Amino acid sequence: MLCSEMQDIGREFASSPERRDSALLKAYRRLEMTARQRSGAVEHGDLWGGIFGKQAKLRWPSLPEDKTRARMQLFQGAVGAFRNLRGHKEGVEEGFASNELILLDLLSRLLAAAEQPHHPMCSETHRNERDGADVGETE
Repeated sequence: MLCSEMQDIGREFASSPERRDSALLKAYRRLEMTARQRSGAVEHGDLWGGIFGKQAKLRWPSLPEDKTRARMQLFQGAVGAFRNLRGHKEGVEEGFASNELILLDLLSRLLAAAEQPHHPMCSETHRNERDGADVGETE
């Protein structure tokens, strides 16, 4: 079963073989749009490296850095291996279309589970603003 963010795309995908390509491209665009909205990213080159890389805008707190990097590479690899080919109509293997939809569902779930990293200085600023203190005030 597809996650809620992918349900409408799954219905479009299943409606007819002619709609699969457009449904998958729509899923990639939605994934990228959601990632930009959640992270505030404006990168146009390596979007996933900008979101999950060294200056992470989103991360999975329970994962060590090397596992986070591996997930970032999963996003980069999916786009490089499938979305770019599909977008440019170069060597698309339609036999993998259903698997590609499942991969996009997994990526969507991983993105939903990612969180913005905790920054102590930002927390202090927000706590002071919430409590009515000036950021520069000391007690």
